[in-house]
Amino acid sequence: MFDEKLVTALDEFGKLTNCNYAGTKHLILTISQLWKICNVKHPLKGQRLNDPFCEPIMGLDDFKLHWLRSFHDWLSVWEDQKLDKRQGALTKETMFALKHTTDTMCRLSEYLLTTTVRGQQQQMEYVILGKFQTDNLEFRFGQYRQMSGSNYNVSVTQIMESEKKLKILSIMKVVTCGKSQITLKDFITGCKTEIDSLDLNPTDNICLTPFLPLLKDCDSITIADAEMSGIVFIAGYVGFKLKSKIACINLPT
Repeated sequence: MFDEKLVTALDEFGKLTNCNYAGTKHLILTISQLWKICNVKHPLKGQRLNDPFCEPIMGLDDFKLHWLRSFHDWLSVWEDQKLDKRQGALTKETMFALKHTTDTMCRLSEYLLTTTVRGQQQQMEYVILGKFQTDNLEFRFGQYRQMSGSNYNVSVTQIMESEKKLKILSIMKVVTCGKSQITLKDFITGCKTEIDSLDLNPTDNICLTPFLPLLKDCDSITIADAEMSGIVFIAGYVGFKLKSKIACINLPT
């Protein structure tokens, strides 16, 4: 429905029937341009399609960034008209989501183009908005919503709490390359086999270097006093369940 080819078709049909389709053409063209700007996932897409709307946002003065701001203002004017439902007005939820997404895209682009990103010596050269709509990122936010009581509008506090829980889950299951997965039982069994093959003496020290990054991640997690009792209870339950499934490993001390 929102295709530029339809705009050309309306032009030709309007000439034949002497009808004015300017409003419909403007709406279709506007949504089509919004779709192009927000779905750029490669820096050379605009060159390949010979379409400036498919180029990345290159700076604060980029016309696409100005276009997004104008689109947000246009939505605000549309909303202020307070039209009746099904008579030229979007639903309240659709209007809010569309305005919120457009404003977020503008603010996000401005932040990335003016702020020095961690690990970088300079600001981003360009912004590709399509990268913020990838399946992995949407899946992550879907986890946040599900872990926050299936709430669509999650808070920063809920995201931080969900991240703590997801870190614990990542420790309990180690994912390898490909489709196979290694459970904690397989991981410990592999470590025991490797240690046994070294034929260590009781006085030898075991190298724990591979585990240092994991220990650092655990140290960076801060738990509030109000959450400590719940975490201890869950940790005890996890330990109890693992004990019944994993044989104890006696390592030399």
